[in-house]
Amino acid sequence: MTVVGLGKATITITAAKTSKYKKATKKITVTVKPDKINFNLIKKSVKKENNGYTAYITMPLQKNADEYKYVVSYNSGFNGISENRKKTNPNILKLFELNTPKDTYYIKATAGKKINGKMVYGKELVFRFTAISKNGKVVPYINKIK
Repeated sequence: MTVVGLGKATITITAAKTSKYKKATKKITVTVKPDKINFNLIKKSVKKENNGYTAYITMPLQKNADEYKYVVSYNSGFNGISENRKKTNPNILKLFELNTPKDTYYIKATAGKKINGKMVYGKELVFRFTAISKNGKVVPYINKIK
């Protein structure tokens, strides 16, 4: 069996009747999910706006993905204040307004594909976003967690 794209396939295996065994049939369902988002292709930026700074993240497009899901949190456990967002295009995601340049945010991102009317998501990418003030400029950093 060769995987060609995302989706669901059902394979039926049938064993013929022998002198010792009855005829047997087994069905196996295989679901191919989207790939994990490539951390190395994420672009980050911080722009000065009216009342402070705004952080932007650009995620790479996933082949055949229908939706992208993001969770933004103030802590690595993703409990407390967090935000869920869904987009059909990951280009330039305005993540959040930075309260101070030293704020740290944790982001979970995953791509999803609609298969048989149900949204199926791939593995989550979890990373930390921090912006640090250096020589009068705010510089964004991201670190992969998982």
